[in-house]
Amino acid sequence: MGNEAIRLRNSGAVTAIAVDLGASGGRVVRASWNGSHLRQQVVHRFANVPVHSNGRLSWNLDELVTQIGYGIDLANQLGSVESVGVDAWGVDYGLLDEAGALLAAPACYRGDPAADVFASRTADENRRLYQCSGVMPMSINTVFQLTAESLDQHGHLAQAAMLLMTPDLVHHALCGSRVSEQTIASTSGLLNLGSRTWDHRLIADAGLPPGIFPELVAAGQPVGELLRPSDKSSRSIQVVAPACHDTADAVVAAPLQNDTEVFVCTGTWFLVGRETREPVTSRDALDAGLSNECGVGDSTLTMANVTGLWILEQCRAHWAEQGIDVSYERLNSLAASEQAGRWLFDPDCPMFDHPYDMPAAIRYYCKRTGQEPPKTVGEIARAIVDSLAARCAQVIKDLDTELGSSAAVVVVGGGTRNELLIQAIASFSALQTRVGPAEATSAGSGAIQLMAAGEFSSIEDIRAAIRTSTGQRKYQPQNTDVYREAFARWQSIRARGRSLGLGHEDDEGARDGITWN
Repeated sequence: MGNEAIRLRNSGAVTAIAVDLGASGGRVVRASWNGSHLRQQVVHRFANVPVHSNGRLSWNLDELVTQIGYGIDLANQLGSVESVGVDAWGVDYGLLDEAGALLAAPACYRGDPAADVFASRTADENRRLYQCSGVMPMSINTVFQLTAESLDQHGHLAQAAMLLMTPDLVHHALCGSRVSEQTIASTSGLLNLGSRTWDHRLIADAGLPPGIFPELVAAGQPVGELLRPSDKSSRSIQVVAPACHDTADAVVAAPLQNDTEVFVCTGTWFLVGRETREPVTSRDALDAGLSNECGVGDSTLTMANVTGLWILEQCRAHWAEQGIDVSYERLNSLAASEQAGRWLFDPDCPMFDHPYDMPAAIRYYCKRTGQEPPKTVGEIARAIVDSLAARCAQVIKDLDTELGSSAAVVVVGGGTRNELLIQAIASFSALQTRVGPAEATSAGSGAIQLMAAGEFSSIEDIRAAIRTSTGQRKYQPQNTDVYREAFARWQSIRARGRSLGLGHEDDEGARDGITWN
């Protein structure tokens, strides 16, 4: 890390610090633009481990801020820095008192603190929320977490002066700002996507105090100056809000050519969607699981969450415990040698959320849906690749129904390193598929900050720079008849799994301890 960072020294490039927080770890990245190429250098990585605080699963915000400060110091020591900005996952928040102090550690969505509140809601209530906010109703949504906190006699909502989403909380710690950036605010289920303002009717319907919701700012807006720059002799460092929701940053870095192209942001989750001008909130869109969030500028991101590489990583962890070589190169080689489309499952089935044994859960799903279960490491790896690609193809089909035919697919994120997966997405979707940057979120965050510094004039400029900087591998659909049949079979298998109630607590796999921790 150190030697690679030194090579960027004195490059003459304009540099921003992109802090990318994930639900399992974070990183601090120097993003530099020298007039022709956007370059990134990771200077610090750190874990993000939830802790139990006051009887609930929570985030250790103090530790995150400490690690971020250390990373900023390292980045600043390597050369002049224009700005710093933070992005993170959606839905989680913290509550501040009048003095700006955090009332309690922010709750972690993994603890599902609003499960009971969500379970009590009616379908009509969820449809109304969807039509106003555009956000797919899920128990982890901020609106339901807040409702649960309002009902908790030990909650802090009554004492709160302000609510800030996770990246907004970090900005507050870095520069004292008390604002919320639009893309992260839109994950709350309390923003009206049409007006891009807090929806006071939704806030009132949820029984929440309206005074706690902060001023909204757009991505790329400075929100203050870094309070404690490491180099006292340097000029001040601006804190600039990027797209504070990590997905919106990644989409900025996806080199899309127009709004008929599909983005696939790959990681633990896959986000599959298109840029639109207006949120899509039809009943069919709700049934298909399409959600809407603010993008950068005036765009809306209409997309679906897909359980992604979490499944493969859980298998790798299980196999590693058995002493099996789980390098990506070996797994891809083994998977590529297996028959395409032979083993298929729905990655969004709840049985894959937190299984005791992920390979066993995959075998169980296949057996229960009438398939010969995959047995070897290569067979299971092939099943994962094909099933993720088929689920992406289904989302694209759902998007086509609402928005018209998609023209191509652009994949960004960690999954771009898996050529078998990219080829499978192209073949299952029957669309040309291009590859953008693997580190898309930090690229988008850094580029938005550099646009605020005057280095780029538009999102189109950013995407042109990323195309130049990273190149674009292209994949054409292959064996179209084989994949057309496999996709139709995947749809049938998915319907069969749903009809059997696989993954629910009364399923025999759950009772036998196969599919639940």
